[in-house]
Amino acid sequence: MTASTPNAGTPEELNTLNMQAFQRRDLDALVSLYHPEARLQPSPGTVVVGEDAIREGLKEVIDSGTEVDLELQHIQQVGDVATLWNVLTLTAPDGTVTRQETTEVVQRQIDGRWQYLIDVIGQAY
Repeated sequence: MTASTPNAGTPEELNTLNMQAFQRRDLDALVSLYHPEARLQPSPGTVVVGEDAIREGLKEVIDSGTEVDLELQHIQQVGDVATLWNVLTLTAPDGTVTRQETTEVVQRQIDGRWQYLIDVIGQAY
């Protein structure tokens, strides 16, 4: 981890760092928020595993020019594991807006930072 790598001290802070990295279009910072063996379900029926696959999936969103907003709805924490429920709003360059529910399982690592283990983006509504 370098000095510029974000370090989430709480599950809520992980959401904040995620949004800041998306706003800066900082792919390295985004990927650093995921555990090396994390699972990302970017759409129903599709699951990618590990840093390289997650990087590729997140790069597609960044490269598309889509604006991302993540609004925390609820959190449950037990020790070093927490589940977050969010509303994800995606605004495409043409102005099309899509809202989706997300569920993330996050874990505090031995160094104290929190990382995504499972990130599931649900159906649009």
